[in-house]
Amino acid sequence: MNANRSETRGQTFAVVLLLGIAASWLVPSSAFAAGAGQAAYAFLKVGTDARAEGMGGAYAGLADGLGALTYNPGGLAFLAPKQFIATYNNWLTDIQSGFVGGTWGLGDTDRIGVAAQYLDYGSFRAANADGSARPGFGASDFALALSWARQIQSRSGIGASVRLITESIDNQSSWAIAFDLGFLHRFPDGHTQIGVAVRNAGFQMKAFGEGAKDKLPITGVIGFSHQLRGAPVLFAIDAMKSYDSKFGAAFGAEVSALNPLLLRVGYNTLGGQIDTGTNSDKLSGLSLGAGFTKSRVTIDYAFAFMSKLGSTHRFTIHSSF
Repeated sequence: MNANRSETRGQTFAVVLLLGIAASWLVPSSAFAAGAGQAAYAFLKVGTDARAEGMGGAYAGLADGLGALTYNPGGLAFLAPKQFIATYNNWLTDIQSGFVGGTWGLGDTDRIGVAAQYLDYGSFRAANADGSARPGFGASDFALALSWARQIQSRSGIGASVRLITESIDNQSSWAIAFDLGFLHRFPDGHTQIGVAVRNAGFQMKAFGEGAKDKLPITGVIGFSHQLRGAPVLFAIDAMKSYDSKFGAAFGAEVSALNPLLLRVGYNTLGGQIDTGTNSDKLSGLSLGAGFTKSRVTIDYAFAFMSKLGSTHRFTIHSSF
């Protein structure tokens, strides 16, 4: 009887906490008043997990893998210890990016994680003020994060990350500190989850040159996922709002009928807003993906349409050890 009461209190606390975080995010704030593209370090919004991006980026309410390191750290609380993830992303216009991370256990209820993310823009031609050529230059972004998560009772998890961010262009650089907070709750039916995450809340500590300090791309997300009973289909949906973008939503589905081969499809409304004035815009925001698991290793792939801007290809390998 006491155990049941304790479990019920834990679930009630989890739901109340979830609603409190959601309510605080939905209250209108000047923090979400900027126009598109006005936040610094936009690379932080580039997806880091092929499984999640194959489902349109709808992962805050699922977060059942190491993608939780960047999508919702609350999900780390339920993961087995000693896991590793690596992602390579062939981004638009041959921009290259990648992500690596790992987790370890601290007892039965706590997890710690580390992650690194980079984006390399490649080399650029350069010219002096009079138009004469000068040596070219490069540009890149990098972020290093430390995460912690803990189970609350048996069905809820909370997590947090602190991230050091740097950006360099030619001989100039800037850096910032950001924080993520996440919460994930598993309902008693064993098929449904709901999550909330706040990503990239922080401050730019040093701007480029003598310029004014920029805002970070702080993002609030509420996510929901559900595994159908008696059917090999998993659905996920996220609602999101960033400092420098409109409200958006991501929808995704994963089919496991051919297990260990998994098939995925997704749609992200923010990607769907790309407008180039061509028929290619109709496919913008759509993503497709697949995954394959063998023993302790999972390989995932995701393809996303970005209209005339091009398409992206992500490859992720995940392993437990």
